[in-house]
Amino acid sequence: MIFSGWVINVLCPIDAVDIYVDGTLCASNVPLQENGLLSDSRYSYLPQSQKAGLNSQIVLDETVSSKKRLTFRIVGKRGEEECGSFLSEVRGFKAAEEIIPVPPIGLQHYIGQKNPFFLSEGYRIYADIKKWIAPHIPDFDSIDRILDWGCGCARVTRFLIEDTQECAVFGCDIDARAIQWNTAHFDRGTFVTNTPLPPLPYPDDYFDFIYGISIFTHFDEVTQNCWLEELRRILKPGGLIGVSVLSSQFSPPGLQLAAQERGFADELSLQSDDFSDFAPKDYYRLTTHSRAYIEHHWSQFFELLDFIESGINSHQDFVVMRKR
Repeated sequence: MIFSGWVINVLCPIDAVDIYVDGTLCASNVPLQENGLLSDSRYSYLPQSQKAGLNSQIVLDETVSSKKRLTFRIVGKRGEEECGSFLSEVRGFKAAEEIIPVPPIGLQHYIGQKNPFFLSEGYRIYADIKKWIAPHIPDFDSIDRILDWGCGCARVTRFLIEDTQECAVFGCDIDARAIQWNTAHFDRGTFVTNTPLPPLPYPDDYFDFIYGISIFTHFDEVTQNCWLEELRRILKPGGLIGVSVLSSQFSPPGLQLAAQERGFADELSLQSDDFSDFAPKDYYRLTTHSRAYIEHHWSQFFELLDFIESGINSHQDFVVMRKR
């Protein structure tokens, strides 16, 4: 198995990692590589971004490699000192790609993922969502309707569809091309194109659970408030919503400082031109929230249940709320 990607500990620089698979150490002191996979200027402000690449060949015995799901633990090292770790569940992706093909690179581009990480990132995000929602919804098939708000080309939705049988799955996005691709390739799931601002084409009090990953990370405050109100409209009373926001430590220094002072900060994203076909030129932002801001301001729309720091893909906070 080839294990590749990138890894950063923003609080403690690291130069190598240990890799555990299902609790067994499979690779020790794997050095991080110059430039790695973060040459994209969007990430240039992150500490250690020029030496974050990870590439290692891991030999697994047949019993382990045949499992549908595996647990990986990555431990950061600085010399012999351990500097943090993260745990992630992954699965066999060859079978997933045989069930539903991977979308074209052009569609993946708009959600910041490209092969070979499209499936692994999507599944990791899905596993994170499921883990944090489990105290409130242990089984997604126990509810009627779920909406993937801002689904793109179904990076996460595909695993929700695979994982459920009874629950009705919906997805919406401003990218009409992604919605067309989803509709053509999924036997289950209802996908629609939405406009950059509300309303969505759903009735009041319709969904049991709504999730949105890396959506509120790209709005100004006025747009954010419009969508908070709209999501409240379409969520059932007592229904849950889980959305991600950019962890302040993964924000550019200027935004970090502004968010510390005001609780909310945004600037025009370097990717804004990529979305000019779908939205006004200044629509797509890079946005940071403080926890205090969310606890104070978002509580006007929902009851805040949980705030999980770095709960989504290790770099976005996850906010779980309920409609009163």
